[in-house]
Amino acid sequence: MTMNELAAWLKDQQDVAVIGHVSPDGDAVGTVLAVKRMLEKLGKRAWGVLPDPLPRRYAFLPGAGEICLPENLPCRPQCALAVDVSDLCRLGSARDLFEAALHQGVLDHHGTNAGFGQVWHVEGDRASTGEMVLELAGELGVEVDRDMARCVFVALCTDTGNFNYKNTDGRAFLAAAACVQAGADVEELTRRAFRERSEAAIRLLGEALSHMGGEDGIYYTYVDDEMLRKTGATLEDGSRIVNYMNEISGARVGLYFEQHGEDTKISWRSAGRVNVAAIAGCFGGGGHDAAAGARVRLPMREAISQVLQKTRECLKGSEDKC
Repeated sequence: MTMNELAAWLKDQQDVAVIGHVSPDGDAVGTVLAVKRMLEKLGKRAWGVLPDPLPRRYAFLPGAGEICLPENLPCRPQCALAVDVSDLCRLGSARDLFEAALHQGVLDHHGTNAGFGQVWHVEGDRASTGEMVLELAGELGVEVDRDMARCVFVALCTDTGNFNYKNTDGRAFLAAAACVQAGADVEELTRRAFRERSEAAIRLLGEALSHMGGEDGIYYTYVDDEMLRKTGATLEDGSRIVNYMNEISGARVGLYFEQHGEDTKISWRSAGRVNVAAIAGCFGGGGHDAAAGARVRLPMREAISQVLQKTRECLKGSEDKC
């Protein structure tokens, strides 16, 4: 459906759970908060829901303290709107909430999203879902205020790599300009969301960089339980380490592995033309051409071995094997 049709559908709803994806990033968090506020300005009852705890770095955003886990919702809204969620599996523990809703909608920008729920609006060529929120606000006749602008700006920054990724087009810059005009403070938002780190996070970065490996344009590192104990850091503190692998001269793909009990979480970043979402798809994951992720039920060493092998195959032009 068109954005205008999605807006008309939302106008007919009265109580809405706005749901983001597992391992929420700035686009998911910013979009959830902006859409929740937008619906409230229309007189709707709205709740922001994340299937995993809110990352600390986004706790300063307006309304972040009101976001809840699915099990903490005070009621079961009749409408559920999934935002920045590429498929049902990415809803995690919020999937039951979404599927139990009488009315189910989707607003997303992942090119791999084939549509789910009852109604959906997906634009795979948009830089972020947050960018699409501004258009939705226009269709709903809602003025974008300072709080909404701050949330959308963080969403934009996240999925464009602070306007460095190749998905940063004219529409992304126009959306950013609209946010600034509405009151978003660029210095404050980028500092608090992307540039501030705890001492423990810096120590964890040092540990991860000391375990870096790489060859043939593929660079990787990892974080395990021992490294977390040594530095006093948390897994959240390692969320941006993958970007360092991608910044190495000659890198084509950067990889980062995290130990999650019996599982291993993998993050890919492309430094050029490699579609890392296709590689992540081999492991049940997904994302974007330049940034993707997956989670596998494998020990760390085995996951590293399998992922490196598949990534090498794809870099050699064996995409048909992915």
